[in-house]
Amino acid sequence: MQLVSNFGLYTDLGKMEAVVTEVRSVDERLKKADRDAGVYNSREALLGLPPTDYSPLKKVIDTFEPFLQVRARMLDFTPVCG
Repeated sequence: MQLVSNFGLYTDLGKMEAVVTEVRSVDERLKKADRDAGVYNSREALLGLPPTDYSPLKKVIDTFEPFLQVRARMLDFTPVCG
């Protein structure tokens, strides 16, 4: 959660490319964690165990969503090189 919360501290537009790269990396890790949580819950069900509560992960994903939106807008304004 700390990593996601710290994205609000990025204000230097000169570091936009690095921030976009970091947002992409965190997004990929959160998506993997969410998929893994589903797999673990499925395995728990197969074993007749109660599912683990991954609501804290959902909270982190929801907190991170605005940063994904900003990243998308940043990419809209990034000049295309090449």
